[in-house]
This record gives sequence, C-alpha cells and structure tokens, in this order.
Amino acid sequence: PRLVDLDPEGAPAAGALADELLHPDPETRVARRGADRLVARLRRAARRPVVPPGGGWRFAPDPGRGLETLAVVEAPAAPLGPGEIRLVVEAAGLNFLDVMVGMGLVDALPTLGAEVCGRVAAAGPGHTGLSSGDRVVGFAFGAFGPEAVTRAELVAPAPSGFSAARLATVPVAYVTAALAFEFAGLSPGDRVLIHAGTGGVGHAAIALARAAGLEVYATASAPKQAYLRSLGVAGVFDSRSPAFGADVRAATGGAGVVMVLNGLTGEGFIEASLACLGHGGRFVELGKRGIWSEAQVREARPDVSYWILAMDRLIREDPERVGTVLRAVLERLRAGELEPLPFTRWPLAEAGAALTHLREARHLGKLVLAPSALASGRLRADRSYLVTGGLGGIGLEVAGWLAGAGAGAIVLNGRRPADPRAGRVISGLRERGVEVRVEICDVTDGEAVEAMLRGMDAELPPLGGVIHSVGALSDATLMNQDWGRFETVLLPKVLGAWRLHRATLDRDLDLFVLFSSVVGVLGNPGQANHAAANAFLDQLALHRRALGLPGQAIAWGAWSGLGEAEEARERIEAGLAAKGWGWVTPAEGLRALEWLLREDAGRGAVASVDWPAFTPGRMSASAFLAELAGGGPGEPPAERGDLAFRLREVPEAEGERLALEFVREEVRSVLRLRAPPPPEARFFDLGMDSLMAVELRNRLNRALAGTLVAPSTIAFDYPNSRKLARRLREGLAERGGEAAPDQRESGEPEARPLPLSVEEFAEMLVEPGNGDV
Repeated sequence: PRLVDLDPEGAPAAGALADELLHPDPETRVARRGADRLVARLRRAARRPVVPPGGGWRFAPDPGRGLETLAVVEAPAAPLGPGEIRLVVEAAGLNFLDVMVGMGLVDALPTLGAEVCGRVAAAGPGHTGLSSGDRVVGFAFGAFGPEAVTRAELVAPAPSGFSAARLATVPVAYVTAALAFEFAGLSPGDRVLIHAGTGGVGHAAIALARAAGLEVYATASAPKQAYLRSLGVAGVFDSRSPAFGADVRAATGGAGVVMVLNGLTGEGFIEASLACLGHGGRFVELGKRGIWSEAQVREARPDVSYWILAMDRLIREDPERVGTVLRAVLERLRAGELEPLPFTRWPLAEAGAALTHLREARHLGKLVLAPSALASGRLRADRSYLVTGGLGGIGLEVAGWLAGAGAGAIVLNGRRPADPRAGRVISGLRERGVEVRVEICDVTDGEAVEAMLRGMDAELPPLGGVIHSVGALSDATLMNQDWGRFETVLLPKVLGAWRLHRATLDRDLDLFVLFSSVVGVLGNPGQANHAAANAFLDQLALHRRALGLPGQAIAWGAWSGLGEAEEARERIEAGLAAKGWGWVTPAEGLRALEWLLREDAGRGAVASVDWPAFTPGRMSASAFLAELAGGGPGEPPAERGDLAFRLREVPEAEGERLALEFVREEVRSVLRLRAPPPPEARFFDLGMDSLMAVELRNRLNRALAGTLVAPSTIAFDYPNSRKLARRLREGLAERGGEAAPDQRESGEPEARPLPLSVEEFAEMLVEPGNGDV
C-alpha cells in the first residue's frame, strides 16, 4: 500500500497522482507540495543532536564542521561581576550575526546568542533593580544554552501578556531599526527604502516607519513580495537584482528616497542603493562583509550621510544607550503601539539546523530557540501541570514522574472519580509533600475545560504544561467499523486535544505533550480508528510548533501492566509477538519521556520492536523503514569517510566520474537545487554567495577529513563542478597516502594541500592570533 498526499494548491492533483501510479518506486509515503516530491523516513532518535541534562553548557561555533554541527561546550557558572546578572533562558532570538559567528566569518562576539527573554537567577555586586525570578528581555552573551550572563543595563522588565518566545523577537530587530531611524533624523512623509523587508530588522523597521508616518518601500525575494504587499508597503522590489535601483527611482518619479536601510551586498547592490537616494539622503549600513567605507561612499555620493550600524559593538561599548532604546521600545510594546514580530519556534537542541535555515533566508520574521521544559534538568516549581487521563495507569505513572521532576502542582483529570488504586497513588504523592489535585471533567466539552482551567487559575500556580494521555480502543476490521466505534476513539483523543489546544492558546506554557500511538505511524489491522486519531495528534503537535507554541507528540507502543492495551493483554499478546511487537515497561517509558522532553522533539515514537520480524517479505522493501529494517531500497547513504580512498583507488575514468558526482551533489545541497547542476554551470551564476561558498568548503573538508583541507576560496578558484572535481582529484593524487594537516603531530607546520590564494592569505594576515604568518 502507498500513501500519496496531494497538494490542493499545487500542480493539478490528477497529474501528480498519475505520475505516482505510472512511475512506482520503493517510496510508500509521498507528499506532493508544489513542484517538490517529499518522502517520509522513520529514523532512530540517536540521529538528533543530544544536549546535556541540566545547566553548565552552551552551543559554540565549530567553523570547521559547519553550522549544523555546533559544538557543545562546558560553561560552568562563574562569579558575577558588578552590574552583571545571570539569566535562566526561556527563549533566544537568532540573528544573521549568529550565522556569521557560527561559520567563523567574524570574531566580533565570542559566543552565539545575543538576544534573550529569561528570568533572573542571580545578580552580581551593585544595585541592579532586578530581583531573582523577574522576567526580563534584552541582550545577552551566549544565550544558546540553558543560562546566559549579561549586564543589567542591557535588559528590561518584560511586558506582561506575551510569551517568552514572542518577546525574544524584539531586542535586536527593534533596537537596530530604532537606532537607524534615530541616526537618519526623518520627518513624517519621508520616503524610506528598507532592504530585506521580510526579515527581523526589516519587519521592525516597517512597523516603526509606518508608526512614524513615513512612506515605505522595501525589497524581498520574489516568493516573499506578496507578503510585503499584504503589510501595506507602498512599493515592493526585487532584493536579488540591482535592478531595484532604477525601479525605485521610477516609482518615485526620479526623486528617490530619503533613507536606505541596507543589508544587501554584492556586485552592484550598494551602487544601486546609493542611486535610490535623493540629494542629501541618508544611508544606514547593517552589513558586516563586503560593505563600503566612509571614504568610498563620500567619493561616490558626497551629499549622502553614511553610518555603519554595528549592534555587536554598541552592545559592548555603549550598553547604556542600547538599554535606553530597548526600554523605549518595550514601553511602546506595553502600550500596544508595537507588536512582537512573526516568528518560527525551534528547539534549542536544533540550534544548528535553525542557523542553517536562517542562512538560507527562507523564513519570515524571526527564528527563536526555545529551551525545553527540562533544559535546567527540572520542571518549574512555580507552575502547575495538567495530565488528562491522569487517573488511568499511564497517567498515574506520569504523575509520579512529574513529582520527581519538580512540578509545583499536579492536576489529574479524568472522566470518572479515582478508583482505589488511583487513590492510593495520589495519597502516596501527597505524603511526599506533592500538591495533587483531581479534576473530574470531560475534555471533549469545551465549556467544562474552560471552567476547569479557571478553577486551577484561582487556586494553583499558573499552568505550565499539559500532558494529554487519554486513550480509548474500539477494535474491528475496517469492514466491521462504524461511526460509533470511530467516535469512541476519536472524541477523547482528537476533540479533547483540540479543546485543550484552543483553551491554552494564550497561555505561556513550557510544554504541551500529546500521547499518540505507534499505530498512527506504522498502522495495525483492526485499528483504523485508533490510527486516525493518533495521526491527528501527531499533526496537531506540529501545527502548534508552526504557531510558535510548544507541542510534542509521542507515539507509544503498548505499555506493560498499564492502559487500554493491558486490559486486552491476553487477546493481543500472541498477535503482538507474531508481528515483532513487544511491551514498553513503565520504567522504559518514563526514561523515554524524559529524554524526548529534554530534546524537545516535535514527533517521536517509543516502541519495543523486533524489526526483522516486523518487516518480512515485501515490507522490507519499504524505504520508510529502511534504516530500522537494516537496508533495502532507500537505505541512507554510507558515511563518506572512505571517499578519498575510493577516489584514489578506482581507475582514472571512474574516479573522474565519482569526483564529479560527489561535487555536483554537494553543490546541489548547498544551493538547495532540485537536481545536481550541469558540470559546467558556474556556481555564482546558480545563485551561490560568499556564505554558501564557505559552507561548500566546510562540506568538502568534512567529507575528505584526514586527507585534504580545502581553502576558503576554493569555490572562487574552481568555479564550476567539473573544475572543482578535477582539483580535488589532483590534490588527492599529490598527497598520496599522507595524512592531512589536522592529523599531524602538534607543533608541526600546517601543510597546504591546495594553493593558498592571495585572498585567503590576506584574511589570515588580519586575523587575530596569526602574527607569525
């Protein structure tokens, strides 16, 4: 059986379906989205980056390995200096400066993460006006971790009514835009051109400009231009071509704009931006690399006022000024004059992937990292946690785990009063000093859910999290199912989850966990209703994350001794064993729950499966299960550690083909192309920029680790796939079996297997710490 999910807004559905039927392959789960064909994979959780439990660490750049493989470094709590504060990070904003730091392109900041929303954990000597537990928002140093240190003047009390993730979108974008307009000294009615209008600073600048009565023009890539028009921007132009210069002049009748807020660099772009300015205009530069000096601007346009706005330097050198602008912005936020920016929430554990996504500029607004509810190793003692299905076997096990994890109060919800066993467990928890409350409520009833939450608000700490563990079974083969059986299963799971989702939309939750079933992932005869209900929960978790809210779905296998499956154990045990299924013990389940919560995985599955027994016959051909079933079509490609060996050992003609295929695939990945580019296509004609060139260099070095080290200019020196592939082959031939420089003994001079270009040598001369070059 094959599952094909067609895009109602993409290509004609009939054509896509015909293509799937006429050209079958091992893919059993396919989604068509526009021109893309997406396929599903079930992968081991060990593929995800693993973050340490508790504090004392943060993510740091690892330029040699690229953005997606950030280093986890120890960051033990050091004594705080005068005016310093330590924050528990609740959310951290991502900025393009983080991308450049992560890629090793700038060393202005030694750490990743410069904006934060969090709670004060400790303060250094001197009066700060802040107390432990206060929520603040502002600038920090090293916010990509569970804790960060900053100066008190760089943060301000957070306005109420906003989640931590929403507040983390504010500091860098709004303060940068506000300072830019402060420099420019504009008047109502002035025209401004805001480049990259759909990014964080772009959004903030548009909001501030419109509030000040300015006439706004903006640039964006073609797919994002309609969004800018929906914001009411007067003129929208292409950010990918210097042609916007002439277009802006034409749109303004030749008068041009009064101010340009620039973030575009590259051949012809700064010249085009200067051409947009009327006489005496103002140019504020936000870029870091490839920007013009004051002398260059003065020579080209002596009438133009020019500022380079470097927020990282201002944060270090003039924190009082930055803090003053921040507090003014937050006051306007508090008054309702401004709003936090649109954003996408990413788990802290996926910081590297989030930075890669930011570098590709496919987002709108901001990206925000949110540490998991267990980032500090404990749940919050000043929050309440609701468990639906809390009086059942699994719910009671979860209650015990919540108590051990430090939950301030636990609310156990059920449809019927607690039975004697549940009463004993609850009594035991209360004897341990845990605050436990029982709420009898049908979660499919929206009014009852709202009433339950109001009662909790009146008597308990604020709600910090929801775990929806309701379960129901009504098994029958598909031909024997009816709507009554579907309702029995769907209502408590689907409608109950939806009621909880809607009722908590405006609450600042730490977690929202949906207990799904592995049946929704792998299917099971006789449980079509159960599969449907749990597939809904899986998607609801992802829907919440798309809204910037916490959301996780855990697809469980059958728990031993607990739950609906245990009640029918004798009936189903033989069938489970025959199909390769086993039981998840409560101890195993709770360990997995803790791990998944700490990693903040959007979707996870926990089951005891004998994969060879589960995937006999034709099922073993499913690409969806290839990684777990031990091979077959769709098996992930082998690690490329032996690539250099194969390139050296195969016949010359085969080596040329292999090297070219390898380079074209790497270029396709960097440029996010649908197919590898033609061998003669020039990288920069395909859309490669300088950051992509660095990423390509990093990917080559990872693939050829121990045998070759490519310089940062390799994409410029060998500008198409064929030339680059030939150079890699030549470099390997020159080295023979010799180890690469990073594997030599310490103290031995670094050998350069590839030529050191003039540009690379110049970069090394001005790099701190390279005085001996």
